[in-house]
Amino acid sequence: MVRRRLEEQPDQPSARPLPDRGTRSATYAYELLPEQTGGRGISVVYRYAENLDAVLILWLIAGP
Repeated sequence: MVRRRLEEQPDQPSARPLPDRGTRSATYAYELLPEQTGGRGISVVYRYAENLDAVLILWLIAGP
């Protein structure tokens, strides 16, 4: 589900921007609530480079 959303629209409107030192990329945190996943809350921290049309997932965090 998350991979498909990131492929379709990497700069998700619901993603929270995070500080980033890259001049040609942006870092975001995309959060899925337990109600959306049917279990744990999940946060995906990723970097998006528009010039490469690429997403690099940096962290995948699963909560209680």
